[in-house]
Amino acid sequence: MNTNESDFENELRSLRPAAAAGSVEERIARELAPSLHPRSAGVLVGPGQCGILRRILGGLCWATAGAAAAVALIASLHRPQTPAPSSVQVAETFQPAESERELVDAADEGVHYIEGEEPVRQMRYSYLEHYAWTDHTTGARVEVEVPREDILWMPVAMQ
Repeated sequence: MNTNESDFENELRSLRPAAAAGSVEERIARELAPSLHPRSAGVLVGPGQCGILRRILGGLCWATAGAAAAVALIASLHRPQTPAPSSVQVAETFQPAESERELVDAADEGVHYIEGEEPVRQMRYSYLEHYAWTDHTTGARVEVEVPREDILWMPVAMQ
């Protein structure tokens, strides 16, 4: 069937949907009845047909929920920090009590020849340093032991 395009368009425009049976509308109304607005008496109420109070309260509820979520988020992220004691307070409370250095080992590692310089004797010294601080107000005592190693180069006189 070869019809002209304009004839085909005219035929499409003339088509009308069939009317729904009355029972279909009644069944849809019964299915939607629990969700209908109480004052609508079986008539669907669109968003623009609600009362002004209901629209304001609905928006207010969402705003309140958002504000509560923001406050909860900020409260969970914000933790009050206790100030750390300053070094001035620590220096005032703890006073040096002892300081010792104990020689543990001394080793002669021989003469080393460095190009362009005089020969040197390399000596390795190992120490154990002991420090102690005391707080006279509380009687607390802090002790620290630190190992230390020194390497010394001493010039060697060659004659």
